[in-house]
Amino acid sequence: MRIRATMLIAALAAVGTSHAIWPDVAAPSVFRYCGMMGGGDNFVMEGSCTPVGPRHVLTAAHLGSTRVKIGGVVYMPVQKINHPSADLSIVEVNGTLPNWYQVHLTPYTNLERKQTALVGHGFTGTPRPDGSGYIINNTSNSVLRSGMNVLGSRDQFEVNGRTSWSMLWDVDKEGYVDRLGDGLAIPGECQVAVGDSGGSMFVMHEGVWQLVGVITFTFRDPTNISSNTYGAGGGGTELYAYRDWINATLPPKINSTGTATLQNLNTSPSNHTIRVEIRAPGGSTPLEVHRLNLNATGGYTLPTYRVGEFDILVKASHWLTSKFTSVWLGAEGTTGLNISLRNGDVDGNDAVNIADFLLLRNAFGSSTGGPGWNPNADLNGDGSVNAADFLILRANFGQTGG
Repeated sequence: MRIRATMLIAALAAVGTSHAIWPDVAAPSVFRYCGMMGGGDNFVMEGSCTPVGPRHVLTAAHLGSTRVKIGGVVYMPVQKINHPSADLSIVEVNGTLPNWYQVHLTPYTNLERKQTALVGHGFTGTPRPDGSGYIINNTSNSVLRSGMNVLGSRDQFEVNGRTSWSMLWDVDKEGYVDRLGDGLAIPGECQVAVGDSGGSMFVMHEGVWQLVGVITFTFRDPTNISSNTYGAGGGGTELYAYRDWINATLPPKINSTGTATLQNLNTSPSNHTIRVEIRAPGGSTPLEVHRLNLNATGGYTLPTYRVGEFDILVKASHWLTSKFTSVWLGAEGTTGLNISLRNGDVDGNDAVNIADFLLLRNAFGSSTGGPGWNPNADLNGDGSVNAADFLILRANFGQTGG
């Protein structure tokens, strides 16, 4: 479904400023590192941005500002690199940022109909008495807000002379047109407004909010008078479409290496992946999550910008999580991240218990592709579920990961 570029808000197209979140919902602490873009000696805010590395933020190219403000600290630009055609920019700053977010470069087909958190520092609004939408408060910017919406469709759009592959959302309410076919409103469904351009589009992936897009425009429903009525919507530049440029423009990540031993596996580990979490020492919330391929000897490479002391957790499909505690990730990369994973977690919940036994029993006697086949019950990877798999489960029964 194509929404014409003429439906873009005229003010946005004319001045190239940014947007903001309504309803007026303060952003949870997990988004506290999302920043502002601005200019002038007194830092006049023009838009929003997302830190994606120790010294770099992603934002919209149509913003003229280059200074970055995060956590009350203003960072001066070293360079601002605009994509040759898309509404996307990477700004390098002159200091180390307090934290940053993982960029999730996945195809749009994996994101369609997923909920997205829209985060920015722009204006907010109050409900109209007639219930048709919101009245924008034009003195309410510079406050970090977030809200949820649903990714509806994808298309190319021109904003301020830049054409981008964009992911869209609309603002639904019962009785209004569902412009993108993404269903009725979710609780707290939000829209952006002036001040949010360059802001963040996150999806929850592998237990972490990961960045998938950069907010760039809003559109109005042809039957409505503005972008802040129900039936209107907005969009942001899809990062996956520009993954090669992003990877080439950001500095290389630091590669650390190790070997994951998948206990009791009788075939090559090269057909397996591991899930690797990086956490603060003693922390329970992942800072980053990676899906890494193993080679024929179980070797893997962990790419990250993080340097310092961290806990690292490693899990594979039907193996329990194992953990490195307080491991040092060095600026030149770390070697020897070798770990052994215990087998038997058929249902993947990080414990070997009666539920796993029942799943294995249900698949007992099956083989690859046949009736009752469950690949996670084939604990030794020999293509069949038999007594050998039962013995592996029994040996680890009662154990948990971590």
